[in-house]
Amino acid sequence: MHLFWTEITAAWPHILLAWSALFLLAIAPGPSVMAIMGISMQHGRRAGMIFTAGCMSGATTWAILAGLGLSIWLTSYANGVTALKLFGGLYLLWMGYKSAKSALTAEGTQAGSDQGYPAKTLYSRGLALHLTNPKAILGWASVITLSQSDSGSTSVLVFTLLGSLLITFLVHFSYAALFASKAAMRSYAKARRPIEATLGLVFGFAGIRLLTS
Repeated sequence: MHLFWTEITAAWPHILLAWSALFLLAIAPGPSVMAIMGISMQHGRRAGMIFTAGCMSGATTWAILAGLGLSIWLTSYANGVTALKLFGGLYLLWMGYKSAKSALTAEGTQAGSDQGYPAKTLYSRGLALHLTNPKAILGWASVITLSQSDSGSTSVLVFTLLGSLLITFLVHFSYAALFASKAAMRSYAKARRPIEATLGLVFGFAGIRLLTS
């Protein structure tokens, strides 16, 4: 135990740097965050939390792969990254289409309703969104790179990944809770079509950019 804390103390500046970088990535309004916001405002806290749980399962998967060194290997394998970009870009375009279609519909699903979104579907959508995001791989690979000192300690690696997952979970579930508030859902009900149109543009732009990068 003494050796464990000695290694953590020695690598503390690297760990803090990795956590800071991950926190900034987590709070940035990327596709996952935008989707969590939209689903939480439209369908309420339960739906937002289930969708977020799917996203966080994807994050946990990439964290484990990063810890095993597989994510770094994948980013260096051109065909693997190309496949992820293809699936991720098409999935984002599909989400953009769904949001745009909702924006063009006069009557939308009542805010706070889970209509049309079973728990399994919500979870699967969140999981698929995160697993097909190449930026997630690069983000976790960066965490590994930033946190590792010259010693390359396994204790430091595990400690950093656990702290990183805690930060990621707190940020994303906080977004789900915040945007599932009554005030947020009232705002969504009043401006449903502009909000869905904005989400459609964001997802569409992100999908096209991913496919053409």
